[in-house]
Amino acid sequence: MKRNKIIASNKDKDIFFNELLNPSEPNKALKDAAAKYKTKPTAVEWLVNELSKSKYYYKIIEDINAMGTVERDVINTAKQMEEDQIMDTMCQQLQMEVNASETQKYYKSKEVQDLDKAIDLIDE
Repeated sequence: MKRNKIIASNKDKDIFFNELLNPSEPNKALKDAAAKYKTKPTAVEWLVNELSKSKYYYKIIEDINAMGTVERDVINTAKQMEEDQIMDTMCQQLQMEVNASETQKYYKSKEVQDLDKAIDLIDE
């Protein structure tokens, strides 16, 4: 039976999981990209900035706040919601890293390596 391999060899697998779990120092290009990203406003910051250019900004915010929302400060509520979403995403990413660690242990197990060797021989 022919299988499609995502990771071509045991060496590739080791490189992939090692880099995933023990990342190298970021190079200059990655550091530059991160610095550029950090200077970008969040979606809420951008929206507030764009709305504040309008002469109707304070009227709009006043109207929104007066519409019976539970929170009286719609801007701070939106910022808090955005922060919560970012934190949730970071927690999900951490969980993925934990899962990757377990996967790496699985792939390093002797049984799986022996099975991979046997399958490689069959595929040849």
